[in-house]
Amino acid sequence: MKKFAKLQLFLSLSFLTVGVIPALFACGGPAQEKVQKFKITLGDLGGAEATLSTTEAKEGEQVDINITSIPTNKIIESVSCGEGIAVTKDSDTKYHFEMPKVDVVVTFVVKQTKFNVSFTAEESHPDTVVEIYTATTMQEKTLPFAATIGESFNVFAFNDNETISGLYANGTALERIEGSTAYLLTIGNEDVVLTCSYEEKQPVTSEFNLVYNVDPEHASLEVTFLDENYNTVTKAKAGSTVFIATFFADETLTLPQKAFVNRTEATPFGESMPGAFQFTMPSKDAVITFTY
Repeated sequence: MKKFAKLQLFLSLSFLTVGVIPALFACGGPAQEKVQKFKITLGDLGGAEATLSTTEAKEGEQVDINITSIPTNKIIESVSCGEGIAVTKDSDTKYHFEMPKVDVVVTFVVKQTKFNVSFTAEESHPDTVVEIYTATTMQEKTLPFAATIGESFNVFAFNDNETISGLYANGTALERIEGSTAYLLTIGNEDVVLTCSYEEKQPVTSEFNLVYNVDPEHASLEVTFLDENYNTVTKAKAGSTVFIATFFADETLTLPQKAFVNRTEATPFGESMPGAFQFTMPSKDAVITFTY
C-alpha cells in the first residue's frame, strides 16, 4: 500500500510538471491585460483643415489638434471633442485634449470676422462710379475690399449722364449724411453688394417748349417766337433756329438789349431790328430772360 501511495504522488507531481509548468512558460508568465484604444476622427471643420497627432489613443493619453488652414476672413471660434471633454488652446493653430474612454469626433465652429464690400456697374448704367472712404480718416478704399463688423464708410456715387437718386447695400437704402453728398455704410455680419437707383429718364421727344415768364417790371412786353419759316411757335425741335421778336405798344419804352436762353446769351439782330434775337434750340425746354 505504501508503494502504491508513493506511485500516485509521483504521477501527480509529474502531471503538474509536464502540464501546468510548460503551459505557464508557453504563455510567457501570468496573463497580461490588453490596453483598449479609442478612435479619433475629424468631423465638420467649417471649411478649415486640420491634422491629428494620432487617430487612436488610450484613455488619458494627450491628443494634439493642429490647424493647417483657415478660410479667408474667418477665425476658429471654438473646438469641440464631445460633451464633457475639455479642450485646451495652446495657440491659434494648436489645441489638445486628454483621450476619454470613448471614441472622439473633433469639430470646429468657424466665425467670419471680415466681409467683402463690392460694386459692379450695371449694364444699363455703365458710367456709374462708386468711391468709398473710411468714415474716421477719409482714407480711400479700393473696391472690392474686406471690412470688419462695425466699420463705417462714406460712400459716393457719380454718373455724369444720369441722376443717381439713391444708394443701397444688399437692397437696403443707405442714409445720406447730412450736409454731404455721401451715404453712410456700416458693416454688419454679411458681405455687402452696393447698387444705385436712378431718376427716371424723360421720354425722348423731337420738340421742346419755348418759355417766357413775364417780368413784372416789364409786364407790357410782348414776346413772340418764330421758327425758321417765320411761323409763330410755342415749341421747337432741338438744333433748329428760333427767332425772338419783342414789342412794346408804348413806343417810349426801351426794348430788351440782350436775351438769354437758359442763361446763355442769344444773338441779337442788330440796330436794324432792335429787340430781335435768334438762337439754336437746346435739347430741353428753353427759358427766355431779358436785360434792358
